[in-house]
Amino acid sequence: MNIPVALRRAILLATPFFLLTAPASAHHVMGGKLPSTFLEGLLSGLGHPVIGPEHLAVLLAVGVVVGASGLSLVLPVAFIAAMAAGVQAHVIGIALPAAETLVALSVVVVGLLLAQGRALPAAAWAVLFAVTGFFHGYAFGESIYGAETTPLGAYLLGLVAVQAMLTTGVALVVRRMRVGIRELAPRLAGAAVLGAGFVVLMGQLIPSTCCVDRGRQSDKAYIRSRRCTLGQEPIRREPDHRVARALDLCRDRASLRCRNGGADRSPSPAPGNRLAHRRGPA
Repeated sequence: MNIPVALRRAILLATPFFLLTAPASAHHVMGGKLPSTFLEGLLSGLGHPVIGPEHLAVLLAVGVVVGASGLSLVLPVAFIAAMAAGVQAHVIGIALPAAETLVALSVVVVGLLLAQGRALPAAAWAVLFAVTGFFHGYAFGESIYGAETTPLGAYLLGLVAVQAMLTTGVALVVRRMRVGIRELAPRLAGAAVLGAGFVVLMGQLIPSTCCVDRGRQSDKAYIRSRRCTLGQEPIRREPDHRVARALDLCRDRASLRCRNGGADRSPSPAPGNRLAHRRGPA
């Protein structure tokens, strides 16, 4: 069949690309260093879109929409151009509140439309791709903010190259499969994109409450450690005085021995002499 052959070819063609971007991904994630050379900027730009699931998912969605809807291969240019504008907006210092949340929401919207099999006009898809690309580009700009001109240009070059390759390649594969946007395969792909966006969105919203709980726990731990450092006793509730009186054994002689640590407590007689000990001397 033609479909498995096309998929195998796409995988074989994409394998060298992912091997090339693996060092960039590891450097970006583990190093966290700002690119300072042309090569570092280029590798970071090539690797960044394939690191996060939300970035990769939206690129695959763009390709599926273009291929399944029979749209022009120039349509991904709207996404890529808006992405570059978003990077530039971040670099020059324009503030965009909740950028990561907007990125996740854009992925959810694109995935939902694709999962529903919506056959939108090309202009509507172009506007949606432009808005989505701007949000993603703004998120990309966080990794290059403060860099020099040379690594910044290389970073943009890598971003444009990898996203153009992914969207165009996926569109060509889907177009060769000859499936419409309302058929099962594109809708399943949209459901996967929707799931990826929803997971990322929940990850952006839920940690805010977790951080508050962790902060409260850390405050309690700090108070306990601070009291120990000052030689203070832990805070305890005062016992009930009525219970203390009922349990107070310090009114007779036995309590005196208790307060003295048992120093004047006579040893217990042997089992065989208990009777004689009770009777006393004859």
